[in-house]
Amino acid sequence: TRDNQTRLERRLSSKRLSYDLLQGVQHRFGATQSHRACMRYALPDEAGFIGTQGTVGGVARCGSPLCCVCGPAIAQEKAAAIQKALTVAQRKGMPVRLLSLTIPTGIWSVGRQLAVIQGAIKSWKSRVRRYIRNKYGKETLVQFPYSYDASFNIDKAKTHLHLHLVLIINGNHSKSLFDGEDKARLFDLWKSCVRKSSGSKALFVGKSAFYCEEPASTTGVSKYLFKNVRFESEE
Repeated sequence: TRDNQTRLERRLSSKRLSYDLLQGVQHRFGATQSHRACMRYALPDEAGFIGTQGTVGGVARCGSPLCCVCGPAIAQEKAAAIQKALTVAQRKGMPVRLLSLTIPTGIWSVGRQLAVIQGAIKSWKSRVRRYIRNKYGKETLVQFPYSYDASFNIDKAKTHLHLHLVLIINGNHSKSLFDGEDKARLFDLWKSCVRKSSGSKALFVGKSAFYCEEPASTTGVSKYLFKNVRFESEE
């Protein structure tokens, strides 16, 4: 109907306006020169890419995941690749787990949180691979596609940095994998790695810092893992 068409035109116009404003802010206040130049200058030989606003080509692009143009395109590309891997894993009966890993945030700056969590995840992945291969066979392959995420408590002016990842394991393992002893062991390893990375053996790392569950469906997991940069608030 005419009313529905008008409503749709209004929504599209609103999204277009928001997008233009965001890109204008990036062009003026971008943290890097490439951010400020993205989509502003013609490059005739530059290959096209599919973004949220359609196919774009022949212009300079920064390729940054923090860019309002390149970021969504990168997120879509990575999400599609992970979804393909999850579909194959599910079809072959491989165990898949969705995890969220975090650290104590009330005592550290964002820079300190990033340094601690980077050190912890590097060590944790290595130790988890060793644990799984020792228990289920050295031929067992373990994959960890992951991404950083951040939420904000505006009232307290605090940032909460954390990780989301998918754990995929090949081989003929039972459905009980990571539902009992394995799940507890993965948490103990994360606690140990966070303490080592922070330099404090007495640091409290509660169970709320670790989430590990089998997803009800792999659909949407990849998009959640590689979602576009956005602001999230904490209560």
